[in-house]
Amino acid sequence: MNPMFDMTGRVALVTGATRGIGRCIVEQYVQHGARVVVNSRKPADCEAVAEAVNRDAGRDAAWPCAFDFSDQAAIEDGADRAVAHWDRLDTLGGNAYVTALGTEGELDPAVFVDVLRINVVNNAILANRALPALRASGEGVVIFIGSASGLAPSPAVAAYGISKRALMHMMQNLAVE
Repeated sequence: MNPMFDMTGRVALVTGATRGIGRCIVEQYVQHGARVVVNSRKPADCEAVAEAVNRDAGRDAAWPCAFDFSDQAAIEDGADRAVAHWDRLDTLGGNAYVTALGTEGELDPAVFVDVLRINVVNNAILANRALPALRASGEGVVIFIGSASGLAPSPAVAAYGISKRALMHMMQNLAVE
């Protein structure tokens, strides 16, 4: 194994982890030695992914931890359960997000606010809740999945792009702090 990617002994929490990019992150972390908390809204999906990953890895490497990323109390509780399960957290992989199609002028303002709340504010809540455990690890890492939509304007996904741009700025602020 390439020592640059050796995650042996490390624990990661990955949100939006039951399909697509999130599931790939889980699988790669486990292949590189980590134990991973698999998060999504649906308990059955988290359990299925954790079971498949554990079977493929031949070890207890993934633990399902469902919580609704649109609910602040659920995020805080989920982060606490994730840390408690393996008694540590070294990496936070933020992949949970929502999108809404339409131009900024077409989008219902309530939907626009929801996209910003879930994609930016709730990721900040999760990161801040996980921060004590990440600091305690001595090598804590926070990774948020961005998007090309956050780099340049796009009328088809205005709210999503704006939220991803804000998420990038928030990540930079976290790094500075």
